[in-house]
Amino acid sequence: MSVTTQDYSMVIGGEWVESESGERFEATSPATGESLGTLPEGTRDDARRAIAAANAARRDWAARSAFERAAAMTRVADLIEERRDDLARTLTLDQGKPLHAESYGEVEELVVYWRMAAADATRLAGSMPPSVDASKRVLAYRVPRGVAGSSRPGTGRTRCPPS
Repeated sequence: MSVTTQDYSMVIGGEWVESESGERFEATSPATGESLGTLPEGTRDDARRAIAAANAARRDWAARSAFERAAAMTRVADLIEERRDDLARTLTLDQGKPLHAESYGEVEELVVYWRMAAADATRLAGSMPPSVDASKRVLAYRVPRGVAGSSRPGTGRTRCPPS
């Protein structure tokens, strides 16, 4: 598998950006030691910007209907499928996983999880959705926003009553 080195950026708020520090680090293949490229060395301020951007995006995401959110998650699954070969190759280069024995399976599992999340987005009640892996259980539950007793109104986070 030939390696083409690249300089990569990170995404914050939907934009490809560099770290505020301007620092970068080199990623190498664990299998060969070859350079895969350089990446931004994220700082605490970069993490804070990313968290703030995610919180701002959450409001727009929450304003969409369940069916719009499901359609968006289905598009993510479709894009992962379209990029299956590139993603599997990246996993192999970055983590040293066997391409056909593990990386393709991991990408396929990711597609299945996104499709399950898309289907779950349209369900209003809590449920125990099936897991791709029989040894894992997935618990999904709905927490209404701004309910009485919540620690912060509108956050959807609720406090459990004392036992």
